[in-house]
Amino acid sequence: MAPAESTPRNTGTYADDSVLSQNDIITDAKWCQSFPQSLADETSSSKFMIRAMFVAFSCVIRYRKILGEECFKSNYIADKMKIRSLSFENNESLTISQHLRSAGDAIKEGALEELAMVVTQKEGDVEALEVFSWKMHYDEYNNPSAVLSLDASNNSPISQLSKIGYAGSKSVRDQLVLLVRSLQVVCQKILAPLPENVSINFRMSYMDHVHSDYKADGFKETTTFYTLPEDCQIASLGQLRPGHHGCDLSCSSVYMNDSYEAELVLKKYAEKCADSLGYDVPNTLYQSFVSDANATRVSTEKTPEQPIESPKTPEEDLVEKVESVKLKDSPVKNVRGRRKRGQVSDKIAEKPIPVEERRTTRYGRVRSVSVISPEKRSKRNL
Repeated sequence: MAPAESTPRNTGTYADDSVLSQNDIITDAKWCQSFPQSLADETSSSKFMIRAMFVAFSCVIRYRKILGEECFKSNYIADKMKIRSLSFENNESLTISQHLRSAGDAIKEGALEELAMVVTQKEGDVEALEVFSWKMHYDEYNNPSAVLSLDASNNSPISQLSKIGYAGSKSVRDQLVLLVRSLQVVCQKILAPLPENVSINFRMSYMDHVHSDYKADGFKETTTFYTLPEDCQIASLGQLRPGHHGCDLSCSSVYMNDSYEAELVLKKYAEKCADSLGYDVPNTLYQSFVSDANATRVSTEKTPEQPIESPKTPEEDLVEKVESVKLKDSPVKNVRGRRKRGQVSDKIAEKPIPVEERRTTRYGRVRSVSVISPEKRSKRNL
């Protein structure tokens, strides 16, 4: 079902993993045809993430009608969940599957930071009309305290996800099944249809530590990723948390009316689906409200601006300058030795370099998947 895989980044398991795996298995026969029985150890966790990513983007491409039904085949991801995933027998879907396999290899290498399916007005545009974003988190020795962001105030879902521990294989199965349901809801009940003439491609960003000569197969090096217009709305679709990895899947789109309303609808359908299947409802990290019984909305109002002071008269400005001079001590000549070429002053050396200046972000991009909608292609073939 999933694209072929290469050697994992770390094939070893830890002592706690082997004990946990024996008592933490999924007996669902349909599930075991596509996913590992236990998702506790790193190898199984990596395999699950790669195959889950393939399932998720297969659903997005199908539900957004980017490819026709002939590009998909039926599969089960659980006894109670049947989907149609990308088929390897169709050239268009095979090409996309190869891109997803390359992204999966990047997960195994610990290199993938974000994989995004980007919809733009024209091929090569930086500003996106719609983005389905898969953002990765990697644990170090299954340590849920390994936080991605250096900013402690960062409340993004992926930063919060790094603090959440693994809750067992069955919990992860429930997360994936309900994520697929959320993809169906957002594509069919929330988003307006895509226009006929759009460009769709996959773009990825690499983790900070990735070597400069690393490049995922099929993805060309580029200096740009994507930007979102001001009127774009964003909704969290769900998170996955196997033993050693985590991901957050979200949708940003100009074809979404309101983030808050969209996430309320997603929450309602997820709870309804979980109840009908007998699953636990995952604690989805929504962005527009706190996920509690009342779905408390997160305020997006800006801090009131400070009143603008009236401009000073020339006389007032002169008085202020004179008083500021009086407060200063007499200047003292700074005597210091001459620095050798290449030597950094103590003042500069002590100043920490901001993260955004230390990092040279690298991106990869593939050629457009589809430039016109399936409906228009079918009319052209008549």
